[in-house]
Amino acid sequence: MGVFSLKKKTFIQKPEISLNLIILIFSTLLVWIVIALNPFNIYSSIVLLLALLLVIVIWYKSNAGNETQFEESDEKYLFLKLLASLASLVIAAWLITKGAFNILETIGIGELFVGFTVLAIGTSLPEIAAALALAAKGRNEAVAGTLIGSNIFNGLLVLAIPGIVGSSALFNYHQWVPLLTVLLIVTVIFCLYLFLRINKPKRASLGICILLFISYFLSLSLAYS
Repeated sequence: MGVFSLKKKTFIQKPEISLNLIILIFSTLLVWIVIALNPFNIYSSIVLLLALLLVIVIWYKSNAGNETQFEESDEKYLFLKLLASLASLVIAAWLITKGAFNILETIGIGELFVGFTVLAIGTSLPEIAAALALAAKGRNEAVAGTLIGSNIFNGLLVLAIPGIVGSSALFNYHQWVPLLTVLLIVTVIFCLYLFLRINKPKRASLGICILLFISYFLSLSLAYS
């Protein structure tokens, strides 16, 4: 988002972004509630997956009838290149995870801090590359969709995986309260940033972006402590 704020153009129509930002806020609140109760059991996972299914249905219905014009490409083997790219992402994600576990065992840093730094940055690199490629081609709506959609999927899908794979009885909600508060603040700032990005000047959106970076480093200090 910091890289994207360098662009001066507005990128999406207000009715479309309003719907998606409302979905993002409600999905964040649902993640809050699930973590407050018990995030790592099968029932919480089912609730999150049902919410994700509902979001997909809303997206589908809201975009029904909207046709997007795409440039025809003469490049061959596009499907094979897509599969190769996905395979590379899977391998890179595995290497990042393995490296993160090595850091845990060697240095002894907490799991939450490693997740906030090594894993978070590593898994965000493909998203950054995709956003840069789309922005360079003028696909600004796709960039906005990437920013909003990735946050929704991370909350509703990724958080549901531990409960499906195997539940954990040990969970202390109280130690998560500061981080969850920062998460909610970051989400609100994120939504405010996108709203300002519609019609406000670049300087205003950059100010919101700076607040996001401050919130991220604040969450790092909370995770480390």
